[in-house]
This record gives sequence, structure tokens and C-alpha cells, in this order.
Amino acid sequence: MVLTATMVNEPPMTSPSSGPLPKSGVTALPPAALVLGASRLASRTRASSMTRVAQPLMVTGVRTPRLRFNPCHDERGESSHMRACEQRPAGGGGLKCCALPHACMRGASALVLLLLLIPSLLALASVSGEVAGDIAFSSDSISLDSNNPMEGDDLGMTITLTNNENVAASGVQISLHPDSTANPAFRSETVVVPASGFVQIDATWQSVPFGTHLVVLQVTHSGQTASVNRSFTASGLADLVVTSLQISPSSGMHTNDLVSITCDIKNQGNAAAASSHLLLELDGIFLAELSVAMLPTNQTVQVITSFNAPPSGVHELIATANSQSADGVTESDSSNNRNVPFRP
Repeated sequence: MVLTATMVNEPPMTSPSSGPLPKSGVTALPPAALVLGASRLASRTRASSMTRVAQPLMVTGVRTPRLRFNPCHDERGESSHMRACEQRPAGGGGLKCCALPHACMRGASALVLLLLLIPSLLALASVSGEVAGDIAFSSDSISLDSNNPMEGDDLGMTITLTNNENVAASGVQISLHPDSTANPAFRSETVVVPASGFVQIDATWQSVPFGTHLVVLQVTHSGQTASVNRSFTASGLADLVVTSLQISPSSGMHTNDLVSITCDIKNQGNAAAASSHLLLELDGIFLAELSVAMLPTNQTVQVITSFNAPPSGVHELIATANSQSADGVTESDSSNNRNVPFRP
């Protein structure tokens, strides 16, 4: 609401040069403006004894940018957009505030609430829950000692079963299977779960294989059976083996003859092998230890050396891959590092 003030009928003020001041073009003034004008006029009168000259104080409407935001269609069918416009109210300058329609505010609040709930809904969806009889469990009921074991490791775990009823649940059968319930269980047990309580069972999957696998938990109670699973990935290891051991000449040797040895070492594991060593023994006695270069997965390297033939007789030549523990090459199977004894 704009308050205005009008001038009362008083004798017109005169100007020494132009006579009575015109009334046209004078805008109605608010009380505050009149007080300000009167104050200035009084001060000028006190300062001089000359003829008083009244200068009309003009107040015009100020063009004020108005920002309107319509997030949705309201009852008047306004389209969704944000715009800036300049308007001047009929009674003079002023600022107009536009309220959003109630329906739009309610819709915006509902949208914000939905966005806040999405992470919680996704978290709930990521947990697969099951019930067998009175027993509740989920994939989170399988707690693994490690989510990234090495192949060949024994993987320990703890299983938690919850009884939702206020009476004890007896005869609860559980079984843990590698990858599928079609595979033999590595742990089976019948337990009692206390009323409104829980029970925990420890188990171990021995020598887990390389790759991604599932621990499958199956529970049976009151004639109902359900299962959940939890995945893990076992990292690969190298596996060095001696695939070939040859000597030249292979016959007709004499004592102290120079004999050449050719040995092939293969990495048949699931990870690259760092540089290592190959041990050669003749009749259980140290003959030589040779360096072996780094070996990628499924690659073979050849090592060649020589020695002087021993005295006549039957002898045994043995080659052992990854002979120095100081090399730090961890293998998935170290029992196959030695070749079958070669008897020239």
C-alpha cells in the first residue's frame, strides 16, 4: 500500500522572474518527503531575507527489477521459468513480492525428501535378506576375515544367525558351500538360536582358488530353506616349475668331459614372478645356482650352464626353481619346484 500526500489550497508561491509556480507535473508527495521539503525551506528562510522561492520536490516511481521464480504451473497456468522484469505500480515506485503457489511448495518439498531418501533406499537394496522359519539372515551375516585373500590361503569367516521370535529356535541347519549349493559343503552344523537372540558360527574355506568366488550360506528351519552369498576375490600368485632338464652329450661321456646343461623354467601361475634363482645339484651336492629373469604368467625362460663330468658311474642331476627365499617370490604351490631326478 502506497501512502500519498496532497498539497492544501494555499496562496501560490511566487518567483521574482516567473510569477506563480505551475501545479502541473508536480507529483503527490508522501508525508516524509513533505517534512523533508519543509525543513529545507525553513532553513533557507532563516538564512536569507530575500523573497521565498519554493522549489517543488519531485518524487517519481523508481523502476525496480523484480525477480519472479515459478518452479511449476500454478492455477493461472504460468509456465516454469525464472524471469526478471521491470514494473512500476500505478501509485508510484514500489517493490512487489510474489509468493510461490502452495502446490508448488509442497511438490518441491516432496522432491527434496525423495532425493534425501535415495541413498538409504539404495543401501537397503544392496543387502539381500532372507528368512528361513524363525531365522533371519542376509549377505551381511557372512563376515569374512579378508575380502582379498591370496590364492592358496585358508579363508576364515563368521556366520551370524538371528532369531526374531521370543522362543528358542532349535534344529537350525546351516551349511556353507564354495560358489554354489551344488558343491559339497566345507562346513555343516545344526544349532540352537536363543529367543530374540543370535548365534555365531566360525568356519574356514581351506586353500581358496584364484579368482572371484562366492561363499554360499544355506539355512533350513521349520521346513523352510533359504540361502544368501557373499563374494570375494583371491589374488593370484606365481608358480615356478622346471619343465625340462637336458645334458649334452647325453652319452659317451668320460670323466672331466665338459657337459652342457639346458634347463627350462615356466611360470604356470596366475601372477608374474620376480627374478629368482635355479639350484643345480649333482648327487645331492651343490653344483651351481643360476639367476632366472622375471617371468610373466604362462612364460618360459631357458637357463644354460656347463660342468665337468664326474667319475664313471650312475649319477643324479636335480634342478630346483625358486631356490632362494630371499628373492621374495611367493608361489601358490612350492611343492613342484624340483624336477624329477635326471640320471645321465
